[in-house]
Amino acid sequence: MERIVDLVYRISFRILCDRFDSEEVTRKVLSYAKRREIVYDGGSNSKDWFIRHTCLLCRMSMVRRKTLWLMNIRNEVFVRATPRVEDQDDYTTKQAWQVYCRAVHGMTPLQVMAYVLCVLEGISEARVMKILNITKVRMSHLLKKATASIRGELAVYGRAELYRDFVSFIRRVDEVNKPQAKDLLTEYSDSVP
Repeated sequence: MERIVDLVYRISFRILCDRFDSEEVTRKVLSYAKRREIVYDGGSNSKDWFIRHTCLLCRMSMVRRKTLWLMNIRNEVFVRATPRVEDQDDYTTKQAWQVYCRAVHGMTPLQVMAYVLCVLEGISEARVMKILNITKVRMSHLLKKATASIRGELAVYGRAELYRDFVSFIRRVDEVNKPQAKDLLTEYSDSVP
């Protein structure tokens, strides 16, 4: 079960670029699974259920954040996190993460979800199309636009040719204050039979 908690948190963190919102989404997914008595059994159907609901809650969170930002209740659309990569210095990691967050800010929620699931998580396009309930044409369009957005942000720094290195770097980003799976699992496991 810890693997599914890590997966839910990692996907939500990469979509939202915000540690606090990601923890909230992870808790909501786990509480919804608890209410519906969904148990992760290691199969692809239950894993897809968790991914689908993570994406749904992330989309709702993105819309809520943009609404609060437009109403001047929130200062920024996303809170810049301070991620860490084990063998890199903090400045390089922070700069790369900011480029990624700026690119995500310019994308639609579906573009971000398709990019995170296919490119960063390595899930097949066919499976992502099933999870997000979209067509193949829509999927290829979303990935093309998302990749162009990230390449555009890299071009601002004159680094567009380093796209592949950037993607592998972002895959290794791990949040410093990542919640322990055990903490998030406590709420879930207390009432699951």
